[in-house]
Amino acid sequence: MNKIAFEIGLTGTKPDLEGIVELQRLNHLGVVPEERQEAEGFVTMEYSVESLEKMRGNYQHAVAKIKNKVVGYALVMLKECGGSFPALAPMFRELDESVNKKYFVVAQVCIAREFRGQGIFEGLFEMLKVQKKSDLENVVTEDSRRKHRSFKAYARIGFREISEQGNVEWQVVGMQW
Repeated sequence: MNKIAFEIGLTGTKPDLEGIVELQRLNHLGVVPEERQEAEGFVTMEYSVESLEKMRGNYQHAVAKIKNKVVGYALVMLKECGGSFPALAPMFRELDESVNKKYFVVAQVCIAREFRGQGIFEGLFEMLKVQKKSDLENVVTEDSRRKHRSFKAYARIGFREISEQGNVEWQVVGMQW
């Protein structure tokens, strides 16, 4: 497979956010065939352009683009914005009990199927690290245990288990910058 040149940056325009929404739509649990979900992953939350703007606070989401088209993203969600997303309330309660330092949540990571395995995942996290390292000491996320590919990717860059959220489906993982 030939690697394609991609740019990693921060969301700066409304088209960037619209590109995230489109990539999210194409990789949603309801769209990805069940036989591919475990091996390739999926996203469960649906965010709008407006919610993407709200959840990041004064920061930006990380995006990977090829010829100005979003092919990957990592979404920032600040603790203060967690209350706006009721489905994530259990995770935020658990984090408040188990993470003693300032943190932000990677609310979702997605990479277009045809560009996976080319270093985009690592690049997105490096971009987030540059943006947040001085302010926030930890990065955390909650992921479905059914997504084997994403668990391996998180572990590869240093994420470790924080909590199992009291069930077998979801696990909270994190790392210190």
